[in-house]
Amino acid sequence: MKNLLKNKILFISNLLFYSGLLVGVYGLYIIYKVKLSLPEGACLIEDNRRILIVSVLLLVASILTEWIGSKKSYKG
Repeated sequence: MKNLLKNKILFISNLLFYSGLLVGVYGLYIIYKVKLSLPEGACLIEDNRRILIVSVLLLVASILTEWIGSKKSYKG
């Protein structure tokens, strides 16, 4: 039972990590694509801030679920 719960938490943590990684790469790709069409001195991050924030939140959630999973395995 404990291993099953630990495996589920590890799977969720990995899923959140890879989701955050993909969203971050997508955001950086969009920034690069927009950079080619904007004039010099324009802010590239302004329009894509939400994508990058979602990416960071997913990565932080991945770290937290990994931490919770390791805490649960030490308790019992």
